[in-house]
Amino acid sequence: MTRDFASWVHAHLGMPFLWGTTDCASLVRFGLLELQGRDWWDWSRWYSTARGALRCHEAAKGAPAYLQGCGWVKGRLSAAQRGDVVVIPTTEMCGFTGLGLSTSPRRFLSSSVASGVVLAGLVEAAGGAYTLRGPGR
Repeated sequence: MTRDFASWVHAHLGMPFLWGTTDCASLVRFGLLELQGRDWWDWSRWYSTARGALRCHEAAKGAPAYLQGCGWVKGRLSAAQRGDVVVIPTTEMCGFTGLGLSTSPRRFLSSSVASGVVLAGLVEAAGGAYTLRGPGR
């Protein structure tokens, strides 16, 4: 990790889950903005509630489909690199697909209602999880 990105990651660890700020999609959005300087979540409005998140995600047909429509390519979890989006099938998040941001080949940053922002091992995301790699990487 670059020093700036590492500092950004460590500054967010332990923060509570908040819709639009540290929910898993927002965490990935802001992490990619920090890492790449680009806001991939080009949605017309953002959200601050579960209902708003649901509307946004439904309009985009889900974050994984939205990113794939922007040229992101599906890959194996075992080949994860820093900046890849980790997609985790889950029902914990009101039926949303869980997301994380790979910080290294073995770790990813994510968030849940129960734990807030955490750095986890990619092996913990097994069970149908995969990555999305951005264009030109």
